[in-house]
Amino acid sequence: MEPKKLNRWIENFKIEIETVQITFDAFFIKKKIDNYYNLQVDKEHNNLVLEIIDGDELPNEIVNRITDAYSRSKPVQEEMENET
Repeated sequence: MEPKKLNRWIENFKIEIETVQITFDAFFIKKKIDNYYNLQVDKEHNNLVLEIIDGDELPNEIVNRITDAYSRSKPVQEEMENET
């Protein structure tokens, strides 16, 4: 995936995670939501990788919403082809 598309994916994820933040706040968890995930660019495969950190401390609903946000934020193949 091209750097421009990876950057868009990261920006899309940031927007998606804002909606997860609302649900996260409802659980009164002491840490910030971004302490529970890590986004990294896998340069070898030109892909964005999501790592859930201390997921066992989170309600399943929050873990699911974070992973859903990751999936929803990925640019669709059609968009990616139109930009090339």
